[in-house]
Amino acid sequence: LAVDTGKLATDSVTTAKILDGNVTAAKLAAGALDTAKLATDAVTTIKIINDAVDTNKLASDAVLTTNILNANVTTAKIAALAVDTGKLASDSVTTVKMLNGNVTTAKIAALAVDTGKLTTDSVVNAKIINAAVDTNKLATDAVTTAKILNGAVTVAKIGVLRTLRVASCNTTAVAGNTCTTVVTWVPAFADANYSVSCGIVVTGGVPRLINFSAKVAASVTVTIEAATAVIASGNINCIAIHD
Repeated sequence: LAVDTGKLATDSVTTAKILDGNVTAAKLAAGALDTAKLATDAVTTIKIINDAVDTNKLASDAVLTTNILNANVTTAKIAALAVDTGKLASDSVTTVKMLNGNVTTAKIAALAVDTGKLTTDSVVNAKIINAAVDTNKLATDAVTTAKILNGAVTVAKIGVLRTLRVASCNTTAVAGNTCTTVVTWVPAFADANYSVSCGIVVTGGVPRLINFSAKVAASVTVTIEAATAVIASGNINCIAIHD
């Protein structure tokens, strides 16, 4: 023990003079262990004091998925606009995730709104495009009297029924003389399969209806006869009903 500190020259204690394992913590000066003194992978987890690894200590892209504890990426950790389509799992956007009033027309795919998406009584008049309600859209017995515009039921709409009033021909002033009048249906029937009945309102003499002939889809011929030796005529009133 004769060689004390006073006996040692400056820088006289080299590595070879120090016994292995004898440089204890107490021998190290504050701040003496710089980066060059640390071997690769020398700083293990237990060597790092809690909370010592701050943002500045982390290299770019150093924090991998496996380094993040489950459920620790909270809302505050996610940057604005960072969650794009690629970050969303299938079926992850549920109803409660959508802000009210934010499903605009552009967000709805073509043909996406089927019957199941419509609430009862949701299709109001303004939602139906003009002329869109065709025959197939009408239920049986759906068109009641109140639904028909006054004057809208024309002869053509009645279909199987025709009525017509025409002036008759004039017979001669000879009893038993006949003449014919063609009653033309407007519009014509589809064919000649209809039944016809006529009456006559006298305007001259004593006319009698004799028969019907030449019945076709568009017309029927009515024959009248003078019952007396006076010119006979009248107004013929006919009704026809298709079979």
